[in-house]
Amino acid sequence: MPKKQGHRLGGDIEIWPSRDVFAQSAEFVGQIAVIDELMIDFALPAGYVDFDGPGNDHFVFGNPRAGAHWGDKLIPELAMWAGGMITFPAIFDPSLIRGAAASRLAFDRAYFEMDRFLIETMAIRPQVGVEAHFARYFFVRGDFGFPLFIDVGDNDPNDVGFAVETGAEFEARAPVGVGGGIRLQVVGVATDDYAPFLDKAQAEIEPFFSYEPFGRTGFFARLGFPLALDRPLGFGFDCCNRLAAVRAHLGGKW
Repeated sequence: MPKKQGHRLGGDIEIWPSRDVFAQSAEFVGQIAVIDELMIDFALPAGYVDFDGPGNDHFVFGNPRAGAHWGDKLIPELAMWAGGMITFPAIFDPSLIRGAAASRLAFDRAYFEMDRFLIETMAIRPQVGVEAHFARYFFVRGDFGFPLFIDVGDNDPNDVGFAVETGAEFEARAPVGVGGGIRLQVVGVATDDYAPFLDKAQAEIEPFFSYEPFGRTGFFARLGFPLALDRPLGFGFDCCNRLAAVRAHLGGKW
């Protein structure tokens, strides 16, 4: 069954260690099928950041997200989905260290879904994607998001930013469910003066190992190693505080 159909509940964990800062985020995510082709989506993020030095660590509740999508097979080997998510702002008037922690966590996916931790920001994200399953053991997926970021703070209310998120991944999976692959994602920024954006584009590559049984039910797991490819967050291993992280996704489907 395609990933964008059926019931799925799980958690995402990202760990981003660097020379000066240690950041870790966790997110409870899920999709609940109302009917076979219509799913309700939600995500509840939180994070922890430890800056170099005593007393410089902080825990942050992120911005919750909710939405829905339609997903169905066009032909047995090809599925498509389309829908959207709304991010509800929950971080207002933070202290200096809480604001710095939230800003760090916002970039732990290389600009992707940064509204999880953006300060005083609401986001509206239309999304579409495809999943192809061919030669029995191979999967190709593509996803596209078009987030609109709306500043709801007192300093610059109604300031708006726009970005394009796109990702593509290839996965090979054995009959027992064990597999692996690689994901490439790029976020392009179409706004000149929206403050959270530091650059016009950011690319990331993520090799991963995976386990997911074929069929409708079962436990799934994925362990990836995201690596930023270009500035400002990359190259991942170049120096200091570049993005070279570990990402785990665990859950169940039915």
